[in-house]
Amino acid sequence: MRTLLAATLAPDVVDKSLAQVVHVAPSGRYAMHTALGWLISSLIVLWVAGRQRASAWALGYLAHLLGDGMQVPFWLPFRRYDFGEVMELDDFLCGVLSSAEGRKGLLGEMLLLVLALLMPAMARAESELCRNEANRSL
Repeated sequence: MRTLLAATLAPDVVDKSLAQVVHVAPSGRYAMHTALGWLISSLIVLWVAGRQRASAWALGYLAHLLGDGMQVPFWLPFRRYDFGEVMELDDFLCGVLSSAEGRKGLLGEMLLLVLALLMPAMARAESELCRNEANRSL
């Protein structure tokens, strides 16, 4: 579950950081929002963590790309895309926070991030609870 959740966040974490913080990518949806980014990252997870985690990674990552819809450069670098001008992070946040729809979307993203950060702790707590119950029954 943690791998799946991490994969759903990975394209945005990488691409938005590269575009809006480091200023080396032309868009917050760039290299990691492509078929090539999906394939390479899935193969790396397969090599590092095995088939089960790679399957979870590939599924979560693909879910992210499908969730972004047609607004991703899926076939980059095999096809050209016009990215327009990249907004600075503060301009992006001001734009998002100025509308109810933007605030709602940002809140949803923040809740997913909090959930992703809490998932490992919740899984450990559940595992510990199951172990304690198993020990009591012995």
